[in-house]
Amino acid sequence: MPSCDVKELSTKLEQRLAEVDLHCNPFLVKWYNDLRMQVAPANPQLIESAPEDSVAFLILAGPSNFESVVSYWNQKGWQKGMKMNFVDDAVTEMVTSRVEATMETIPFFRDNSSEKHPWRLQNLDEPPYLHSQTVGTVTGVTQHLEPKDVGDDEWVRELEDEIKAQRSETDFLSSKAFGLSVHPQMGGWFVFRFVLFFPSVRLSGEEGSEGASLRLPPPLSFLSIEEKKRLLEEYNLRPNESYWRDLHGPEGEPLESCRAYSAEAYLYFHTRQPGVRKRFLELKRRQMAA
Repeated sequence: MPSCDVKELSTKLEQRLAEVDLHCNPFLVKWYNDLRMQVAPANPQLIESAPEDSVAFLILAGPSNFESVVSYWNQKGWQKGMKMNFVDDAVTEMVTSRVEATMETIPFFRDNSSEKHPWRLQNLDEPPYLHSQTVGTVTGVTQHLEPKDVGDDEWVRELEDEIKAQRSETDFLSSKAFGLSVHPQMGGWFVFRFVLFFPSVRLSGEEGSEGASLRLPPPLSFLSIEEKKRLLEEYNLRPNESYWRDLHGPEGEPLESCRAYSAEAYLYFHTRQPGVRKRFLELKRRQMAA
């Protein structure tokens, strides 16, 4: 039985997914479970549906994935009488077709075609819920930021006072400052979409073994103290304006290199009315057909 070259699998998946601005990074299930037990033993949200020594991939959507989903929707969604969910169903189909195409090029899967379900895709917005930010951490993709990370208790108290003044008094979390995950190239202009499980791809991680090339990456740490404070303030006080998604340089200037949503994507995701969203898709379809 041939072994699975995880590096080849990762490279080929990334090549297929990157066509629609989706990106994947591998991790061992054990890495995630171990970290969850360290940071949240009371509610760890463990991965229990795959062996701990098996390989999985975090799949996140970059800023321009929205345009790819719109294009896919205009090709497929209207044929289904608007019954396809614009984001979840369309992205799931896009990922599924690309994973299936990749599997045909990997000897481990091609030569073991008798295995009916060699992989499984889990939407991170659906149960059983996983802690997306932890997956981002163990893959080395994002830096997770909590208020305590600024090392300034007085500043945190002042932020929480501002938060409490804004939120409803009936909100039992009225003064809590929430954390966020930040990408070094995309800031907050991305979405954790899926975890792709490969239960039959098992790695021991021992030196000289198949898993030797898959090592737990060190936690990302690229944000300055001032940038951490700015991000936490924007995220908790003005979340809908999305300035927390931007990255700033050492002089406080917005980084032009930070990839961001288009204006259309920003407005679409901040529009809650289903009728307005549907109308947007109708107009976009007409525009693309012209």
